[in-house]
Amino acid sequence: MSAEEQATAWDKAADDAEKAHQAAVTALDALDRRLGGLRAEAADAERTLRDFDDDVAGLAAHETLRVLVDEGLRGTDEVARAAAAADAAARSADLRAAEQERLAAEASAELTHLDGTGTAPAGADALAVLAALVDAHVGAVTGLEWIEHNVVDADARPAFIAANAELAGGVVVLDAARFDAAASSLATSELVTRTPVTVVTVPQSAAAEAALTPDESRRHVVLPHRATWDRAWARTRRDELETVRSAAAAAAGMARAAASDHRRAAAAGQQFVARWPGADRDELARRSRTAADEVNAAEGQQETLRADRDGHLAQAADARQQRDDARARGVTAHANEQAAQRLMTVCTQADQAAERRPAAERDRQRALRDADDAQEAERSARTRSKAATELAARTRASRDPWLRERAELGVDVAAPDPGGSLEVVRRGWTALRDELHDAERGLVEAGVLERAGRHLGELQARLPRHTPAAIERAEVLAGTIEASSAELRTAAQRQARRDASTAESDQLRAESDQRAAAATERSARPADRPNHVDLANVPEWRPADPANIFAILERLEIRNAELLAAREAAERAETDARELHDLVAADVSALADTSAMWTADKPPTVALFDATKDAARTRMRDLIATLNSAEKAERQARDALRDAVADTRAAVADPRWRDLDAPVAIRLRSLRDGELVTEATALTRKIDIMTRSARGDLDSLDTHRTVIRDGLVSLCRDQRRLLREVSRSSRLPDGLGELSLRPAVKILFDEAPADAAVAKLSQRVDAWAVELATNPKRASSSEVRARWLADAVRDTVIDRPKAGPWTVEILKPRIDGKVLYCPPDRIPHEFSGGQVLTLAVLVYCALSGVRSAHRPGGARPPGTLILDNPFGAASAEALIAMQHRLAAHTGLQLVCATGLNDAGVDAAFTGPGSVIVKLRNDGDLRRNLSFLRLRATVVDGIDIATALTSGRDVDAQRNWVDASAYRIGG
Repeated sequence: MSAEEQATAWDKAADDAEKAHQAAVTALDALDRRLGGLRAEAADAERTLRDFDDDVAGLAAHETLRVLVDEGLRGTDEVARAAAAADAAARSADLRAAEQERLAAEASAELTHLDGTGTAPAGADALAVLAALVDAHVGAVTGLEWIEHNVVDADARPAFIAANAELAGGVVVLDAARFDAAASSLATSELVTRTPVTVVTVPQSAAAEAALTPDESRRHVVLPHRATWDRAWARTRRDELETVRSAAAAAAGMARAAASDHRRAAAAGQQFVARWPGADRDELARRSRTAADEVNAAEGQQETLRADRDGHLAQAADARQQRDDARARGVTAHANEQAAQRLMTVCTQADQAAERRPAAERDRQRALRDADDAQEAERSARTRSKAATELAARTRASRDPWLRERAELGVDVAAPDPGGSLEVVRRGWTALRDELHDAERGLVEAGVLERAGRHLGELQARLPRHTPAAIERAEVLAGTIEASSAELRTAAQRQARRDASTAESDQLRAESDQRAAAATERSARPADRPNHVDLANVPEWRPADPANIFAILERLEIRNAELLAAREAAERAETDARELHDLVAADVSALADTSAMWTADKPPTVALFDATKDAARTRMRDLIATLNSAEKAERQARDALRDAVADTRAAVADPRWRDLDAPVAIRLRSLRDGELVTEATALTRKIDIMTRSARGDLDSLDTHRTVIRDGLVSLCRDQRRLLREVSRSSRLPDGLGELSLRPAVKILFDEAPADAAVAKLSQRVDAWAVELATNPKRASSSEVRARWLADAVRDTVIDRPKAGPWTVEILKPRIDGKVLYCPPDRIPHEFSGGQVLTLAVLVYCALSGVRSAHRPGGARPPGTLILDNPFGAASAEALIAMQHRLAAHTGLQLVCATGLNDAGVDAAFTGPGSVIVKLRNDGDLRRNLSFLRLRATVVDGIDIATALTSGRDVDAQRNWVDASAYRIGG
């Protein structure tokens, strides 16, 4: 197989290995992307399991749940059952607490009666009996009220009251037939009075001067509380009630505490169930293990692919090396072949040159003759040149007359005109001079004078275009005799052209002959340069005439033979001298080696060297070279070891690792140089373990950073979409003239390329990590989180040189409907109060529309905006129309509260969809009564009154309107 075929085969093997390497790289890249996703999934699964375990541990901290679930919390089902049981236990505890509180309240009430016995007024007891009878639907009044209505004479009433004190202090049943029912009702009631109360029927007569007899009325006495007439029983009962109240209060407190614990446990369980619907720890653990196994398998496959990639790369490199070696061998062989071919060509050319030598001699003779002809032509040209020089001298002698004549003409020197005649210029100058002379004689020729002046100026301006040599030559020629006559000048010009043409032709012919002779002479030279000597400049060998050439050639042959013999003798002497020099140099080298290898004492050895002296010297020289190489290697190793120790010391003392408290770092700082070298292997192993561990941590951090970065990219994309939606939502609807479909807020930005945004977000995540490492509490600040999100979104847009990352333009609400945008910082200077309020409403409508469309639980209505007296600032109908239209367009309910009675404002709210609700503040407020007075109960087919009151109990204590406060800042 030839070298080229071997190179082709190795090249094909290298291509195959390269393709396999590329395939391995592609597969490795795909596996890296898949591994990133698997690591993210594994991290999510592990984080989910950890969060689940943390939540379960948090639930296990509730003693109530531990008591309710004996088998332990393993999943959502157990937690749901525990939450349901805790809720039921909480309700049961509430019932027990209510019962105990009722008992405590009853005991407290009875204790109150006991404490107040004998101190309360009697009138309250009579009113209590009257209330009991009224509740039993028995008509009755107090005795004093009966006396007021039945004893007509007011002056007689005191005597009647004194005569009938029992009736006056008691209760009178108006219907005697209902007396028994009243008595039985009072007997069964649980009235607790402090004084006896007498219940009687209506007397038959009410004479002021007569007292009623007992037979004339039926009577029933309501006995007071026993404590009023049995002190011993009251003391015993007080002790019993105190005990009952304390026990009931303690039981109620324990029940309430148990209910609270059960409710907290139930809430925690319900929150856990809501967060982990249908979750089971075994399933979560299985998912985590599966994800980890997939990551491990992918990592193993990654290592295999990396090994295959490196193997294919090594194979490709080896194949390329073999290919290059084969090609180098082929190139060497080809070079040798070409050298052989060139040698054959040189030999052939030498033979051909020997055959062409007679012809070359003939060509040389011909060249010499051509050279003589050229010299003759050169002499002829020199003769013509001399004649031309003489003509030039004569022309130069005529320079002064020409200058005088030019001075008389009064014009500047013109440029040479080699293609024309000077007579033309002279006539022009003469004509201009005549015109100038005529113009100076009167104002009639002023126009001619101006034209002449312009023409003269043009000629003077044209003069600097020519070189000073041409101007001087023209001045010389103008002063000659031939210049005074047009015919002589023309004839001289024609003769000069002919002479120049002839001289140029002769020069070209001579140059051609010279080049041909030189080429002939070069071709006649022999190929062997050292045997050729140019004798053209040696007078001894230069022939005087062609007849001497052959004699000179014979002399040259004899001279060449002599020189050849002398050269051969010199070469033999040189060869002998070189051989002698080599022998002397070998002896000197041997002597130098012997002196260098000589030792004072005979080295101890048991081996015998059986060889020649030259072989011993060569062997000794090799051993010395080996020793020197070993010593040099030892010095280099010692220097490398010293440098390594110094680098290790510098690395340990580096500020980045100075505070590292690892045992290895402390050990490195404390060891001396010798000890450090001795323990280098063990320390290297420990550092390698730490490095691999740190590398694993860095890979894990990189994976988590990638996951965070990808989530941040998606979050920033959503934020940019929300910014665009704010601009779209702020577009005013149709019907507002030029303002129609114009956004109230324009937020302009350009998205950065994906790769640049990803790089900046990665740096941003690293910066956040550094901040959190310095102060972990920064993440708990909402302002810091908002600033971080704004910085991240800014990283995903292009920071333009002048405009910056954002351009915000605000629509100025104008009454005339003209469109005008300005930056937000001009609002305090260029906006009126009504325009500021209108812009605030427009911005709020846009933000509410965007917020309602992106609620976490799904889209919801935008809500209601309540404005407190907005018409004091914005009462123009055009501004109100902008507010109404955008609010209706975004679905926001706009409510304006005002105390003004403005017809223009009322007119702005009389359109479709508008309702005016007027409140009346009149005297009914003294009885805590207020009214809503509607101008119309039905608006646009909607029953306003029904809509206001439907679905709500009129006696409910909660508010009619639930709202959140918003403040719009600059």
